[in-house]
Amino acid sequence: MSIRFVATAALVGCVAVVATQAQQPGTPGGGANQAPVPAAGRGAPTAPPAIQWSTPPAPTTTVALDTGVQHMVWVVPTRGLTQPWSMAFLPDGGILITERPGCLRIVRNGNLDPRHVSGLPPIQAVGLAGLMDLALHPRFSENQLVYFTYHKPAATTTVAALPPTGPCVPAQDGRGGNAGAQGGRGGNAPAAPAAAAAPLAGRGGGGGQGTITLARARWDGTGLVDVKDLFSAIPSGNASRIVFGKDGMVYMTVGFGDIPPPYVNPASAAPQDPNSLAGKVLRLKDDGTVPPDNPFVGRAGYRPEIFTMGHRNSLGLALNPITGEIWESENGQNGGDEVNALQAGKNYGWPVVSFGRFYLGPKVSNKTWQEGMEQPTIFWVPAIATSGLAFYTGDRFPAWKGNLFAGGMRQGEVPRSGHLERIDFNDKWEELHRESMLRELQQRIRDVRQGPDGLLYVLTAETDGVLLRLEPAPAPPPPGRGGRGGQ
Repeated sequence: MSIRFVATAALVGCVAVVATQAQQPGTPGGGANQAPVPAAGRGAPTAPPAIQWSTPPAPTTTVALDTGVQHMVWVVPTRGLTQPWSMAFLPDGGILITERPGCLRIVRNGNLDPRHVSGLPPIQAVGLAGLMDLALHPRFSENQLVYFTYHKPAATTTVAALPPTGPCVPAQDGRGGNAGAQGGRGGNAPAAPAAAAAPLAGRGGGGGQGTITLARARWDGTGLVDVKDLFSAIPSGNASRIVFGKDGMVYMTVGFGDIPPPYVNPASAAPQDPNSLAGKVLRLKDDGTVPPDNPFVGRAGYRPEIFTMGHRNSLGLALNPITGEIWESENGQNGGDEVNALQAGKNYGWPVVSFGRFYLGPKVSNKTWQEGMEQPTIFWVPAIATSGLAFYTGDRFPAWKGNLFAGGMRQGEVPRSGHLERIDFNDKWEELHRESMLRELQQRIRDVRQGPDGLLYVLTAETDGVLLRLEPAPAPPPPGRGGRGGQ
């Protein structure tokens, strides 16, 4: 695959603070030298020592890459972000971007505004928790409503202030320490007991886990106003994504980590408990209340918010524009990453059935199938630490129309292997090809979205984070007559 660097005027003169980050206790990482961490009360390691191999700097100029079916694309970077997590496109052309440490930023015309968007509530940004996903209401042009998920601190937790401009770094931590597990897979391993953990540098000051919360606010053109919490799920350090369905409902993930060693009785784990919200995808009205047609409404022992169950840590949600289904991606461990086409009331198996292994090597389960549990539409062995998810529907990249794009943060537990995967299908939504893209950049990919301009936008999961804009470029010349195109 060829690679070229081209000067561009769409770069930002702001440089994020870069430093070696403290790994979240118990989370395997790719950029930190970490010993195995004991599970709570057991003294058994949950992960092997991490491979120490830090992420290289993101590109500072436009990169030209040759891809499989679309061929030449420009990759245009906008730098200055700190652990960016999600993005949403405003009608005026601005791009709102969440940063996990607790900042909301805006990019206009390829330039990152150094000023932070005002109006966010206090956020418990410790380790892998913080400010998460972002979505505009389907009738945003009428109501100006912005939805987001975040970890809400306890009333007794002091949240450190963030500066109103520049890198998203808390005042007491000049390192950008909220990035947490920079080399990790998205927070999939259980945390160590508090007594064994090093002091955390996040905004919550080590005040425990925040509660995964769905909130909404009104966009007044410059900031958020009328902020209101709509639904609080559970205290957790895991991820939460949101997406609006064609039915106008909000679909919200609540992640779950792992059962600790010795990995016994998986059927009793929280994702299989219908009275727990952990390891579930929820379905809510746009005011945070429960729709009366949810699959478990009125069923004894089941939380009525649940749409699907049996999930691990769900880091991607996307609306399939053809079928209307919600597709979900979730992290396994060493293998077992999945994409699922969600169906109301179904159980997707974690951790009873799985294609993966725990970080220390044992199989999660000897079963990859069980009656009453759904098979994934796509799975990865080895795992790629799948994250953001998007269907491409635009015209700027004709060869990609109808394809699914999935972010990957690292493959096979090895750093510097982050990439973007393109997957295409037949008319039965059966997989035909997988293409790995952006591997040359060696960046962890957190999110991918299609913009209203028909271009693809990608966020890297790095402390020195970057927004990448993918544009079509002139095709390379045809191959010489003496070759067979690489076959």
